[in-house]
Amino acid sequence: MLTQFDEARHLMSTLIFTLGVITESTDDARRQIAEAYSEARTFAASIPCEDGSARPRIEACILRFREYLAAEQVEDAA
Repeated sequence: MLTQFDEARHLMSTLIFTLGVITESTDDARRQIAEAYSEARTFAASIPCEDGSARPRIEACILRFREYLAAEQVEDAA
């Protein structure tokens, strides 16, 4: 079972990796990343919180990402 420290370490690692991808991308790729981010925020905001918890939003985003991954369209994962 993951502890909160394991989760924090994993999140930090993911953020550092993502920052590297963004900083080493071309202008067009950064524009595509920004558009995907905007679409993801809109998607997440369209899902209501449950008793103040964002868990339904997080689970929906993870499910959506897995669907894109399975279809080998990760670059489209918003």
